[in-house]
Amino acid sequence: IVFGDWSSDVCSSDLKKIATSYNCLADVYWIQGNYRQAMSLYEMALKIRLETLGDKHPETAIGYNCMGDVYSQTGHFDKALDCYQTALSIRLKTLGNRHTQTADSLNNLGIVYDITGEYAEALSQFQQALLIKEEIFGDLHLEVATILNNLGGVFDHQGEYDLALEQHEKALQIWMELLGEKHQETAACLNNIGCAYENKGDNGKALEYYEKALKIYLEVLGEKRFETSTALVNIGCIYENKQDYRTALLYYNRAFSIRQAVLGSDHPATQRTQNNISRLEEIVSTSL
Repeated sequence: IVFGDWSSDVCSSDLKKIATSYNCLADVYWIQGNYRQAMSLYEMALKIRLETLGDKHPETAIGYNCMGDVYSQTGHFDKALDCYQTALSIRLKTLGNRHTQTADSLNNLGIVYDITGEYAEALSQFQQALLIKEEIFGDLHLEVATILNNLGGVFDHQGEYDLALEQHEKALQIWMELLGEKHQETAACLNNIGCAYENKGDNGKALEYYEKALKIYLEVLGEKRFETSTALVNIGCIYENKQDYRTALLYYNRAFSIRQAVLGSDHPATQRTQNNISRLEEIVSTSL
């Protein structure tokens, strides 16, 4: 069988295996950040599944979901919504409205609606997903924590900081109990709590949580990781808010060094950090 092509005499079970192989290889490209190649393989896998399984099968829904992930990651949010909605429609028909994969589709839709600023829709999708996950897994489960964390993000974006903190803290309790303190998911949640406090104007509490997150990232992931640089930037922002520009520059410069090494000089995150440094250096120089 030629890669990307299949002959008519290949049996259906073999074609399903080929589709699975394409999907697995696409996952590898996805992890590597090669979204163009990942999408090409996801599309080939979906084509096989549509031909062999039809458009009303859970595995076909997986294909649409994977393509939605690529579109979302690359900023094509309208296309991502189309794929996620198609996946949800298939899952509702084939798996029902109380299945974990149905909840996954609702959660994916919520993420895109949150990114595009459609917060009412995002809340609706996340709340539906949360009900399903809690019904299936109970309150103490990692997938429940993930959706609580997503809900907190929407409330934060809406300026409902106390509601955001409530959701993030529920998620944190779950992650602390199931994963422990020294885990990157725990650190990410601590970081989100810090963001809510910063947006609320409580720089002291924000700094406390950002520093906790940084400590875990350094211990679990090490210095040369994007997550670590994010915590450093957030701490720098707090010192900038407090007009302690020299200390802020120490954190921004450290984050810039990591991002330049990990992401390269042309990456938007690296450039944003460079802009922060340039802006503060100008402020410091004019105050001398």
